Amino acid sequence: MENGAAALQKALYEALKNDDELIETLGGEHVYDHVPPKTAFPYVTLGETLSKDWSTASEPGGEHFLNIQIWAREAGRKRVLDIAGRIATRLDEEPLEIDGHRVVNLMLTEVLARNTDGFGSYLGTMRYRAVTEPSI
Repeated sequence: MENGAAALQKALYEALKNDDELIETLGGEHVYDHVPPKTAFPYVTLGETLSKDWSTASEPGGEHFLNIQIWAREAGRKRVLDIAGRIATRLDEEPLEIDGHRVVNLMLTEVLARNTDGFGSYLGTMRYRAVTEPSI
């Protein structure tokens, strides 16, 4: 099923990696699909993705549920929420450019920030829902 999932993931990664304000907030280019060992905090990763067929009787399409994860230690929850705010602003300001597809809808559905170890490590999860269709 080619519903734009891979193209959407690539466009999301490129949008975040090339956002100067996000990079400044992170203290460097710390946006990853695969996190290198011993990576310094804070950083952003692309998390789980679930894609489903969203075709109608006349139009093909895909529905995607995407997680963006934010990892931080210093300033904990506030740091996670500040980074999440920047990501949300970026994804609201400019539509994603997707090869061979068009984003019909991209909506932030949830932001969760939690302490992961009882000490100082925080994980933020931003959940997005996207609908794509082939560009013609």
